[in-house]
Amino acid sequence: MQKFIRDTYDKMILNISKTNNYKRLFKKIIFCATFAYNYNVEYKSDVLEDAVDKIAKHFNIIENNQVSKKVLFFDSFGFEYRGLVNQYIDALLEKKIDFEYVTYSRNNIKTLADKLNENNIKISYITEDEEGILSLSKILETCSDFLLYITPYDIVSLVCARLFNGKKYLINLTDH
Repeated sequence: MQKFIRDTYDKMILNISKTNNYKRLFKKIIFCATFAYNYNVEYKSDVLEDAVDKIAKHFNIIENNQVSKKVLFFDSFGFEYRGLVNQYIDALLEKKIDFEYVTYSRNNIKTLADKLNENNIKISYITEDEEGILSLSKILETCSDFLLYITPYDIVSLVCARLFNGKKYLINLTDH
């Protein structure tokens, strides 16, 4: 059954990829990655990876600032009490590292936002679509390092990670 499911979404992604309809491809990658994660279909898909690369090549917009020492902490979960977010934020603050916190959600980080605001850390909110890729790319142009604390189906950050030439760190708290 897993092979049938994987072959079905691989075929769907490959067919859409041929059309160069990036908006549709973006949405289908998210659908397939979410499905694969939630139902343990597979842990890695070369077809999905290639499709993410294709979208990254389409955008290819990041001009890295090699002078900056700023870190971008990207949190696609957007929950202030999930996993390791507080430990990493506290460590960055303790070490007095210049960083910006970026997430999708405004609703679930009130206490975390208060902590960041008290320490004069910029918080940015982006959308989970092509506009989010453009926004995140623009922020990354001012950064030297990219900390990714992401869901396994976060395509915006993965596209931007492909485009980013600085150091990238994946904070992986998921079980697969």
